[in-house]
Amino acid sequence: MDSELNEFQLLGRIPKWVMDQLWPGFVPQDYDVYVNPVSLRRHMQNRHWDWIERVAAFNVYANVLSTAFSSPCVYAKYAGVASDEASVTVYMEVETDPGQTGYLALGVRLLEQKTDGSKLNHVTTLIPPAPWRKLASRLKKVKAVWAE
Repeated sequence: MDSELNEFQLLGRIPKWVMDQLWPGFVPQDYDVYVNPVSLRRHMQNRHWDWIERVAAFNVYANVLSTAFSSPCVYAKYAGVASDEASVTVYMEVETDPGQTGYLALGVRLLEQKTDGSKLNHVTTLIPPAPWRKLASRLKKVKAVWAE
């Protein structure tokens, strides 16, 4: 992934079994997920309270985002979306400091199969790495499935 390119780039694919478990009955237009790094940075900069941390995390971890779908840790359902969309948070393990691990989260929006295909499934946000304790606390509040 070229983190300076202002166009959508294929990041990976959400597995069908994940969508079947988190969003039963929802049929996405496809399972491909794209990211526009420049657009994502701009979107995160519009957040009032934590945009600096999110953009900094993006800049630090942009080089590993392409592994989000090849080596995820857990997928979680995010329910606050429109009726023709599904949203999944993909958590991936990253090294935060030498010998320390954290869990970086990517928010992904998938569009229903009924759409005309002009819009792509894409990453909508990035949440800076959190320690295992914080991730475990988040996962108690949502429906989640562990990667196989």
